[in-house]
Amino acid sequence: TTPPPRVNGVVIGDFLTTSLDKVAYPQKISQKLKEYDYIIDVNPMLAKKDLDKFIDELHRAIEKRKVVAQWLMKEVKDWDFFMLHIMETDRIMHFVWAQMEENDPHYAPKFWSLFELADQVVGEIRDSLPPETLFISLSDHGFCKVKAEVYTNYWLREKGYLKFLNDTPRELTDMDSKTKVYSLIPGRFYVNLLGRESIGSVPQSEYETWREKIAEELLELKDPQTGNPIVKKVFKREEIYSGLYLENAADLLVLPYDGYDLKGNLNPDSLTKTSHINGMHTYDDAYLFIEHAELIEKEKVYLYDVTATILEYLGIPISSDFDGVPLIKNIA
Repeated sequence: TTPPPRVNGVVIGDFLTTSLDKVAYPQKISQKLKEYDYIIDVNPMLAKKDLDKFIDELHRAIEKRKVVAQWLMKEVKDWDFFMLHIMETDRIMHFVWAQMEENDPHYAPKFWSLFELADQVVGEIRDSLPPETLFISLSDHGFCKVKAEVYTNYWLREKGYLKFLNDTPRELTDMDSKTKVYSLIPGRFYVNLLGRESIGSVPQSEYETWREKIAEELLELKDPQTGNPIVKKVFKREEIYSGLYLENAADLLVLPYDGYDLKGNLNPDSLTKTSHINGMHTYDDAYLFIEHAELIEKEKVYLYDVTATILEYLGIPISSDFDGVPLIKNIA
């Protein structure tokens, strides 16, 4: 939602927008956001400098979201679809998860206090809705404690697969054409393919060989501190994606074991480290709650099923090539 798209209604953009003047459509909404002292996102750098102040700001940001949401629900007449994204729960889990898990006497209560506030806000909004409104609450991932940050480009450099023009690279433009493979956060690996990359050197005839080689060696990657395996599974892009934009996807995508946070830094001095970021996303443990609807039986539920559900409920045709399926029965 950055920049906010033009819609028949209102959009307030995400944390990639840096200015209240540019965060909303229509633009006049920005003035109201300023009056409410709306917070687009709490600066994560504050967590490193002053964790207590960071948590206080997260509380304030949720309160601002509630006030703006309540105002918009009344201001926009006859709305069909309303969505509120609460970012602050993600933020606190990145920086206070370990303290919560270890039941730190100071920070664990602060952690749960934020979730109590989020729960209260969601409850207030739910209770303000007309009876029988389709109500959906979900997360798009789970969380766990970070065991170590894993610097995949360090591993590639040690292997000799990634080379730079200098000893302290800052950008990918510092990469040498002799490079075979490089990686980006989070666990995306690219072959330096001739004709595709600006300084590509790997011929198409070796493309599959390099994908197989990197995938096999990643599965052998071990935590130097414990000897535990780091990588759970490596996917080729076509195992996950399909469609017109398949060629834009990474050549390999890596799913680590819980606790290993894959990073794409270009110039680390070791394979693994720990930092003030002590919580990380997990593939599992997301949740979905749907109220005022009878659900179908489905073993695996995906985010795009939620999209399909909303479209179906609103009577909007779902294209034949869309992956999701509606999750509710007997839509009138």
